[in-house]
Amino acid sequence: MADKINKYLDTIDELRDQIDTDSEEILSKIDVDEMIANPVEYLKALGRLFFEAHTDELEESIKAGEKKAKAVLVEIN
Repeated sequence: MADKINKYLDTIDELRDQIDTDSEEILSKIDVDEMIANPVEYLKALGRLFFEAHTDELEESIKAGEKKAKAVLVEIN
């Protein structure tokens, strides 16, 4: 069981690191003047771009969580 938990945590850590790195890149490219002009729309667009760029990582995270939940259920039954 401990191996399964460690593997799951490693997967999540790798995905988190990848998203954190990309987040820093996105933050460095923010156009402050454009954001100030229309903050709500600018941040919505930025959020959409971030989500679209990380769809694979987000889907992989969901699958890892589902796999882990199934393994836990098997262990406790």
